[in-house]
Amino acid sequence: MKAEDVHFLILYRTPERWRTTVAGPGGMACGGLDGTPPDAPFEEAEREFREILAEVWGVEREIAWAETRPGWWNADLKG
Repeated sequence: MKAEDVHFLILYRTPERWRTTVAGPGGMACGGLDGTPPDAPFEEAEREFREILAEVWGVEREIAWAETRPGWWNADLKG
């Protein structure tokens, strides 16, 4: 998946770790953040996720996150 193929992001907290989802027309990739403890604030988890997005998918753009429920953030990159 290339940067232009990344359409939707999810970043959410579980008791064990922060989890991530990167989705686009070709499918989705799910994973977790190893460098951010589960009790860390969203901003810390988002910083690590942005590093992964840049390194793995080449996504280096402004991301507008929306907390859709407690501990769960979504970002729509299509627009």
